[in-house]
Parts: sequence; C-alpha cells; structure tokens
Amino acid sequence: MGVNNPKSRLALIALAFLGLGQLGFIAPVAAQNVTYFWSGRLTPESILINAKFSADCSVRAVVSTDANFSTNTYSVAQNAVNSTNNRILSFAVGGLAANTQFYYGFEVNGNLITSAAAQGQFKTPVDGPMSFKFILASCAFNSDHAAYDKMAEHETLFYLNGGDLHYANISTTSVVDHLEAYEDEVLSKARSAAFLKSRPIAYVWDDHDYCGDNAFGAVAGREAARLAYQQYVPHYPLGAGAGDVPIYQAFTIGRVRFIVTDLRSERVSGVTKMGLTQKNWFKAEVLAARDNGQIIAWVSPTSFSGDIADNWGGYTEERTELGNFFRDNDIENMFILSGDAHMVAIDNGDNADFASGVPNTNRYPIFQAAAINNFGSNKGGTYSEGVWTNPFITTGQYGLVTVTDDLDSTVCVEFKAYRVEGVFGSQSTLVTYSFCRTISSNLVTSISDPNKAKLRIYPNPTNGRMTLEFENAGASTSVEILLTDLNGAVLRRTDAKVVNGWNRLSYDAVDIADGYYVLTLNTGTGSFSKTVRIER
Repeated sequence: MGVNNPKSRLALIALAFLGLGQLGFIAPVAAQNVTYFWSGRLTPESILINAKFSADCSVRAVVSTDANFSTNTYSVAQNAVNSTNNRILSFAVGGLAANTQFYYGFEVNGNLITSAAAQGQFKTPVDGPMSFKFILASCAFNSDHAAYDKMAEHETLFYLNGGDLHYANISTTSVVDHLEAYEDEVLSKARSAAFLKSRPIAYVWDDHDYCGDNAFGAVAGREAARLAYQQYVPHYPLGAGAGDVPIYQAFTIGRVRFIVTDLRSERVSGVTKMGLTQKNWFKAEVLAARDNGQIIAWVSPTSFSGDIADNWGGYTEERTELGNFFRDNDIENMFILSGDAHMVAIDNGDNADFASGVPNTNRYPIFQAAAINNFGSNKGGTYSEGVWTNPFITTGQYGLVTVTDDLDSTVCVEFKAYRVEGVFGSQSTLVTYSFCRTISSNLVTSISDPNKAKLRIYPNPTNGRMTLEFENAGASTSVEILLTDLNGAVLRRTDAKVVNGWNRLSYDAVDIADGYYVLTLNTGTGSFSKTVRIER
C-alpha cells in the first residue's frame, strides 16, 4: 500500500469504508466488484469515467437519462486485468445530449450492476453560452470530513480541486504506490466518495498529492506520479500529450475557458514555476480565449500574489513576465483561482498587477479557497475583501463560484466562501464578492472597419472541421481565407464566394496537426483574424 502521512489517521477513519464495498473479492456481478469510480472531462456531449475493479473482468460503462437504466448508452468494452492495468479502466462515453441529467453505472461480464452503491451521476453543460456553478476547494487533510457533505448540497456542474486532493506525500518511484494514494486517501473515504459520485471533477495537483510536502520538479517520484495521475484521474486532454509529461490542461464551460496549470512537476527552483513549454502553451491559451470572446479562469494552485518562496513570491521575475504579457496583450477578462494556502481570501484585482513600468489597467479578481480541512496558514498577498485562515484542523473551508451569463455581452461571476464548523458542525458564509465583465460574444471586429465586419468560428477548439460566420459589407463577392501558424507562416490559402451581408462557410482543416493557428479572412472591407485551436 501507499505510504501515508501518519497525521491523517483521525478518529473518524472508521467511517471511510461504509457502503463502499471494499471487503475483498466478491463475485464479479455484485456491486462490490466496482471498487472505486469517479468521473471527469465533462463536455456538452461526453464524459470520462474511471473505475477500479476487485477481480479480472470484462466491463462496459453504462450511461442513461434515468436511474433505472431503461435506455442506455454504452462505452466500448474493456478488460480489467490486474497484471496489465491494475484493474483500472477509463471509459469515454460520447454522443450524449447537451444540458441533460445522466446516471452512469457498469456492466460487468455482461451483467448490469443495479446497486446504487455502484452508480454515479452528472449533467452535461449547454453547447454554448450558459450560466453554471462549480465548487472550488483544495487541501483535504482528511477526506471523510463534513465539508464534503456541505459541498454536495449545492447544485453544481462540477468540482474544481486546485491541489492537495490528499496528503499521502508519496515520494517513491512506484506507480502502484501513487495509485493507491488516491484510493487510501480519497476514493475509499465515505464522504468524499459520495461527493465524487454526484458530479465530475477537474483537478490538478499541488505538493502533497504530487511527491510530498514542498516537492517540485524532477524528484525521484515524478514519472510515477504523472503516470498514476493519467491512469486513475478522469482528466481533460493534457496539453503536453501523454506519458512522462506535466498535467496542465484546459477546458471550456459556457463562455469560460479554464486554463489549469501544473506548478509542481516542471518547476525549477527560483527560476520558473511552469517551465518554458508549459508557459508558451499557457500564453497561447490566454490569447486564444481572448480572441474567442471567453472569460479566462486561470487555475494557479499556488497564490499568484503570495510572498513566500514556495508560491509566486519566490518567482517574481516570471510573475512580472506574465504580468507584462497580460498587459501588453490587453487581457481584459480573467480571474484567478488558487489553493495551497489554508485560507479563504478574495482580491478584487487591485493588488494583482505585477507588470513592470506601465501599470495594467485590467483587473483580475482572485479567489483563494482552502482548506477543506487542515490547520490554517497565510502565505502572503494583499486581498481587498479580506483573509480567513482555517482556525482548526477539524474546520473546513471551501468556495462556490457562480457564473451568470446573459447570453449577450455580459458575464457576471460571484465568489462565495463557506466555513464548516467542526466535523459535524454548522455552516456559515465567510465572504461574498461579485464582478461583471463585458465580452464580445465570440465576435471579433474588423481592423479596418469596426462597423462592417464580424467573425465567429465554432466549434473552437475544433477537430479540424469548423464553421465560419461573418459579415461581408460592400461589393466584394469573394474572400480569401488564410490559415497560418503562430509565426505567420501560411499553411493554407483558399478563396470562397460570398454575398453582401452575413455568410456561413464550412472550413476543413482535418489534415492539420493539433495546435494553435490563426485564421484570417481578407474581404473587400478589411482583414480580420482569430486564433483557433485544433484538438482531437
């Protein structure tokens, strides 16, 4: 088994195994055969379900619009084999309807498991602008804490964990040790397991769930931690691919682009928290979100305005570089979500400008939400709305983020922080802060004539097939379409017939490799461009 932090053995540990069927080998068709499971990588039409089984077997994931599984969608069948995949399987289920409540379970060796203990649920988002809520939390010293019950009471689309999902502090080179840490510290705990059954997760690690307290960079267990994360955690496609790679990723819900950064496994002490490749990816993601009329939610597991060596306070040159990048590229619509420090803190953005020379007039609100339970800690930074450190290890704190989209030009965001008093205590509200931003509704205006040309590209990200909607004004009957890389090299040049007014064209780039590109339309009234991401 994994090496556990001895402090995590709290008095309520006996509750962790209630109703989870972790009692050894049972017949393959019984509910207990599905030992652990959770879901993630939520999109309007798909879900990823990861599960472990207690015996070698053949399995399909089953998704239905009703809890009785009367009408089902099945994943591809896979074999759970201890000697090849540790009996951990990952099921991608697509073709689902958007904005729909679903239930999921498993068919083991041809038999549908109907027990509620082996079922989960999720709701798909709208394919386009929408209002939604999500839980923001990190730092779970004990995952059988009442904070999970309180988080489950909110009707949220997903759970965003910003690090320290557990405190196993595994530092070995054994992938199995890192895998078992997710089981021992999270998936086998009654409250966290129930919470994770009720909604998908989006998650990036910090230190305790990476390779140990204050661990970073190329430590001995880095490859094992990365491989275990990719096998067990239901995650979005990683920006770096697969294998021994960092776990940064991005996804879109409504008109919010979540950019999730790995600030541990590529870090070089005092030099960089991201590493050059991840930083270039991050900048490209930010520009693409700006160009596509999206609000940016940057998940920075450690405090961007912190002042200690382990957070951004120890990487001031890189922080200034990013601050200058945000300013120079006029990044207007962004907010920052963090964990690590065991405190709730909110800043309106006035204290988060780290650009050098000319200040950045844009403001990026910060929501620091921790700890689910642990002793309090304040790791620096100035926060306009206040700071609340967690008072005791038995006290829980977490955040609720509400995105309200008017489907036109305004998106409003509310940060709300809660404290759960004691293991079975009451809940109170610590602070609430709201802000609104005006966005372009995914429209970019022509450089030459702001009133005569607009462009919309969807879907974006795309698998290579996309639709272009734009307004053509004047006598021009054709447009030139250029696809270039980020350095301006032309990859494709095509012409298309158009009419005066609004046009809709299909554009095919399925033979182009995954990555970021710029698509430019040259019309009789000017040129206008958008960044597109091809992702399969």
